[in-house]
Amino acid sequence: MRKWSLDHPRLWLVLMIAACLSLLPLAWLQYRWIGQITQADRERRQAHLETAVSRFVRDFDGEVGPVMRLLLFGPPVGSRGIPEGMAARYARFLEFGGEPRLIRNLYLSQGGEDGTLELFSVDLAAGESVPVAWAPELDSLRVRLVMLSRGVEPGFTSLQPVFEDHVLAVFAPRWQVAAPRVAPEVRLPQFSAVLAGWSIIELDLEFISKELLPGLVERHFLESGERGYQVRIVSRREPGRTIYTSNAALAADFFSKPDVSAPLLSLRTDRPPGFAQRAPGRPSFVPRWQRREWQPGDSPPDEPREARATWQLLVRHRAGSLEAAVAQTRHRNLALSCAILLLMTSSLAGLLVWTRRAQRLARMQMEFVAGVSHELRTPLSVICSAGDNLADGLVAGGPQVRRYGSVIRGEGRRLSRMVEKLMGFAGIQSGRASYELQPTVMEEVVAGAIAACEPDIRSAGCSLESQIEPDLPNILADPTSLTHCLRNLIDNALAHAGEGKWIGVRARAAEDAGGREVEIVIEDRGRGIDPRDLPRIFDPFYRGRRAIEDQVRGFGLGLTLAKRIVEAHSGKLTVESAPGEGTSFFVRIPAMPGSPAPSTEEDREPADSADRG
Repeated sequence: MRKWSLDHPRLWLVLMIAACLSLLPLAWLQYRWIGQITQADRERRQAHLETAVSRFVRDFDGEVGPVMRLLLFGPPVGSRGIPEGMAARYARFLEFGGEPRLIRNLYLSQGGEDGTLELFSVDLAAGESVPVAWAPELDSLRVRLVMLSRGVEPGFTSLQPVFEDHVLAVFAPRWQVAAPRVAPEVRLPQFSAVLAGWSIIELDLEFISKELLPGLVERHFLESGERGYQVRIVSRREPGRTIYTSNAALAADFFSKPDVSAPLLSLRTDRPPGFAQRAPGRPSFVPRWQRREWQPGDSPPDEPREARATWQLLVRHRAGSLEAAVAQTRHRNLALSCAILLLMTSSLAGLLVWTRRAQRLARMQMEFVAGVSHELRTPLSVICSAGDNLADGLVAGGPQVRRYGSVIRGEGRRLSRMVEKLMGFAGIQSGRASYELQPTVMEEVVAGAIAACEPDIRSAGCSLESQIEPDLPNILADPTSLTHCLRNLIDNALAHAGEGKWIGVRARAAEDAGGREVEIVIEDRGRGIDPRDLPRIFDPFYRGRRAIEDQVRGFGLGLTLAKRIVEAHSGKLTVESAPGEGTSFFVRIPAMPGSPAPSTEEDREPADSADRG
């Protein structure tokens, strides 16, 4: 039976899939919760909108309603006088904060039964009335009042607004009480009412549409937090006629399906205080102690509000409808929920990937420790064995001493390079590595790296071919670190030179999109790098498959250090390799500004070529 361990890649894939599938129930719950939240949001918005509309209508009636009190009947009047108490009611209207700009004109009319109707303009401040001619825009009102005067019965009252020809007016009859008479069969005196004329208030439509309505819209549809609504008020008798709109740029059919519609300017009607319908055996006049004062909001039960309304209030969300606004919110919530789930999924996947990488890194570090222990043990064992032989006098003669000395020197250098790599990697990882950049001659750096590697090249039986162009531009570099970088690359080429036993080092000036630079190429003719290992050869502690197969010494830090050093010099380290054709490393470092341009082909001397064995 196959045993699965935590190192098995398929196990980690199964764990990742299981973690992602575990989020499906959460996704389903979030979808249901968003549906419930959307329903609650829809109900909340609808309730808030209906409340705002109700308050809007209430406040508008509260502004216009007190004006109607001026039409309430007072005591009997003369033929052409102002009804007693009207001036007092107007003063009280102003005292309690009434808006005088609502009233454009106040008229009294007399007659009407014979087809003629005299009109008087009333000045409440002066307490007098002046006869005036009927204005053309009041002609339809005059015709209506003449027709009503012929058939009106005592007890009739009307506060129905008239909205025609850009005139908004309200009228009510004025009654006079005739002399009482006593019928033989009734002990109480009976009074009869006679139509004395009509009281007319012309409201200021411009003030209502430009100041009163915008202020109410601002109060109820903006300050309350419902900022996404558009408002339009139209005439009920002429639906295409707009009284007010919150946005004149809206299309005419935008309010064809409003979210909420409410009747507006539905002023209440009631019987005039002091009069009642005649009933058999009862007087037509009601004593004062039985009178009921008219209040805004009173309405006969047989007269619905919609039938009395003059205008219609239309409200619609700017998104097109309340449902569309709720849908937008739902889509945003779904998008946010999906983003959160995606973040959680990616976090789980990332956690598993990082855990897997940490596990691999831990395994590589263990292999590194084992490799370092093995690599250190070999030179130390050789040095200790040679030292013991020398100390015990087992070595006699000059040639043997020199041979032992050469072994101790070679193993010491090898041990020194190992310690140097470890210290360099530790400094880079801790961030304490520092570089003293200074103008540097590149030919000297390349020559120093080659000279430092010569003993190892000779002992390995390899040949090194160098081609260094003269007059290379200077660079800003730390010579010691850069020499160490090139030595690591040469050592790597030496380790993988294979049966070809050849290493090439070339240096030349080049041009790049960012400017001039110096390019150093270190190549070999070995087996090349496996394409599967190529993306990871610069990772710390990583050793390719062929390095392990060929039992190449090292612990996977040389190329890592070389890349970090080159990048610290603002350069690039790249690699090209093909199986069976060798490997080439390219080091590119920007040249110093103002460095001399490379010489032309005619001025160049033949390239230096050396074959060192």
